[in-house]
Amino acid sequence: MQVFSAEQAAEMIGAENFAAFLGGVEWAPIEGAGVRKIPADSGDKVRLARALNFPLSGIGPTWVWIDEWGIWPTCEHMVLFDGYRRGHGEERALGEAPFHLFGPEEGDELISVLSLTLFFVWGAHIVSADRSVRIRISHDGWIDAAVAADQTALAPRVVEVLPPASD
Repeated sequence: MQVFSAEQAAEMIGAENFAAFLGGVEWAPIEGAGVRKIPADSGDKVRLARALNFPLSGIGPTWVWIDEWGIWPTCEHMVLFDGYRRGHGEERALGEAPFHLFGPEEGDELISVLSLTLFFVWGAHIVSADRSVRIRISHDGWIDAAVAADQTALAPRVVEVLPPASD
């Protein structure tokens, strides 16, 4: 797991910023996926974090940009998150370095950061480095996904890991 500031991430991706990196793709909504509710149960959140690793694991490196935190302060415990990152050599606060890059062999680290993101009710963009898959977690308790318009064959692999559609 590598952690980057906004400036460092922009340099890594070769774009003005991460929003431009995301905006540089024609995203295709996944038929039948829609916006899904994130489960409330912590065990279900861990299962979701593990499942989200699946469609990304065979593609290559994965970016996680945590862009919403501090909205529900009673749901978060920064000491836990900061301690996890310190265990991986990162001393900067989340506000200074909100971009995480995971190699294909770092599934456990990706699952851990996604689990904490879900536990703390944060928002994040999860994007394959080749920009073929984008998953959005919201601090409002929903998740959605899209694939690059030229990568629609990946859609079934993504939709199968999303939480069940609610009525």
